[in-house]
Amino acid sequence: MSLFAEGLQRTDISKLENLSTLLKELISRSGRIFLIGLGGSAANCSHAAADLRRLCGIQCEVLTDNISEFSARINDEGWDNAFSNWLISREISERDAVMFMSVGGGSLQRGLSTPFAGAIDVARKAGAAVIGIVGKSDGLVAEAGDCVMVLPDGDPRLITPLAEAFQAVVWHALVSDPELQIRETAW
Repeated sequence: MSLFAEGLQRTDISKLENLSTLLKELISRSGRIFLIGLGGSAANCSHAAADLRRLCGIQCEVLTDNISEFSARINDEGWDNAFSNWLISREISERDAVMFMSVGGGSLQRGLSTPFAGAIDVARKAGAAVIGIVGKSDGLVAEAGDCVMVLPDGDPRLITPLAEAFQAVVWHALVSDPELQIRETAW
């Protein structure tokens, strides 16, 4: 438990404030958030999107929630194009943001979460913000993002559980921001 507490103490809170500001600006221009994650981070994206829609009134879409479309895109368009072609089909624009939740943030060299690269490229070309909550500072998302919260380095054996828990802490902090929240939680 102390590793998690130590990580939170070393977290750059100014990034959380920057994410909150970015979301306020997104709301003011009626922008959407496209959430991208794989594995446990995909599950976190689903929960975060539900909270952002319900509590903050932000239009959100999680690219892995529709398994039929997601798997068809992988089958027909290739793994590396699954997210990028999805964003193109949704006519992503400068009003929008792509939010990544990931343990490592993607790595072309290691062949991990490689579709992130294409999604980042499409977002950049459209003028959309690239934001994220990740566990490593040397992944694609952390290196290319406009505003990315990175879990401070800790025990590498615990990066997955800590990064996925960190994602939940950050998105809950965002949807609890009184300047973003339009509906109160029941509890």
